[in-house]
Amino acid sequence: MPEFPGIAQLPAALGGLARQYRAADQSILRASLGAILGDPAVAPPVIGLNGANLRTRFFIAVQGNRVVFFFRRDTPVRVVMDTSIAFRITPSDVDVRPRSAMADHIRHFVVCPPFVETGAVPEAFIDALGVAASQILLLRLPEGLLAVVRPEADMRAAWQPAGTTAIRRITVESSESFVLVLSLAEAIGRWVSSRFEEADAIPLDITGLASRTPVLHEIFHSLCQAWCEAWNETVAAGPDAWNTAAEVRDYKASIVLRLRPDGSVARDDDGDPFQLLLTIAIGMVDGSPQSRIVVAPPDFLASGPLHNALLVALNSDDGASETAARLGISWQDDFVRLRTFLLGAIPTALVLRTRDGGQESALVIYSAQIGAQRCALVLSSGFDIRGDDDVRWVPDSIRIVHSSLPFGTAPLPQPDLVRYCLRLLAALRDWVGVLR
Repeated sequence: MPEFPGIAQLPAALGGLARQYRAADQSILRASLGAILGDPAVAPPVIGLNGANLRTRFFIAVQGNRVVFFFRRDTPVRVVMDTSIAFRITPSDVDVRPRSAMADHIRHFVVCPPFVETGAVPEAFIDALGVAASQILLLRLPEGLLAVVRPEADMRAAWQPAGTTAIRRITVESSESFVLVLSLAEAIGRWVSSRFEEADAIPLDITGLASRTPVLHEIFHSLCQAWCEAWNETVAAGPDAWNTAAEVRDYKASIVLRLRPDGSVARDDDGDPFQLLLTIAIGMVDGSPQSRIVVAPPDFLASGPLHNALLVALNSDDGASETAARLGISWQDDFVRLRTFLLGAIPTALVLRTRDGGQESALVIYSAQIGAQRCALVLSSGFDIRGDDDVRWVPDSIRIVHSSLPFGTAPLPQPDLVRYCLRLLAALRDWVGVLR
């Protein structure tokens, strides 16, 4: 049984929008040409539509024991999926487009984080960890390959240093694993702060989602069918000559969905659900239909304008002075070195949103080179977040979690750091697993 029965309405709805465009275009064209034929001296100002920008939005919500699909949200409900779709219908001078499109003919590609290995897990890691390949998250770091199992509980990990074939087990408590976690944090921070949606894409077997993550397969299939309906209605030949060439362009759907770690829909807060944000763009590439799917970072990872706003607020003059005080820095030379380190580390800083009681806060992991040494600073701080670009740092809220800086105090890693990093790894597993 489909998870979202009502989503089957979507293709007909988008096809109807495209059909209305074609009807309006033909009506205006008939009227304009009719005026010319009736009085050749009259030059009508309009002879056809010059395209249209179309947008729609729909929700899937839980009402009692029912899952409801609707295009307007007029009453308070628990939304489990919020989707917006935008596309353009534009005139076209090219008459070599396919006259019909089918969802089964669309080739799919997905953009994955560059540090996540998407290929087969090597047998050596499976033997070392004693679990199936499906339970292993394989990460590529500058230092080598890291394989992780069950990061949210009794985490097991195996490590293959770069340039070697040897694989060994490591524990969470080891100093080596802490170095690897910091390296992973830097890789994620660099990815989150970059234009990750423009990265290279790899082929995706959409049919495999039917067994791995049925709800995503259902959503993707409906979105693809909707594009096909809009495309086919736009290029369809009419019963007479009152047709101008047109096509669908820039079709893009943005989806926010609450899932459980097993890939099923989270209808409540049980089972540690997570939010998945993804986009799917569909269009013709070299005469054949293709989709490009991008999975955005988990919601507790600050990205985009918010990532920048949080770091700018934290590294204000007052924020930097409080950071220095918490590190026990009093010499001006060391303060200048601290500011230089922070400014150099901002592009790859990882910001994990948290909540300390009722206070919005964040755990920030900085990493940058000082001379020949790779140094890290991990701190937590409170923030007043009013919008993605309106963030205020909260004074007297900075706490140093870890520092390997060659100046100031150097506290040992605290349990908070381990806990948040394990949560990050667990989210990575869920987040990548829905499409792998």
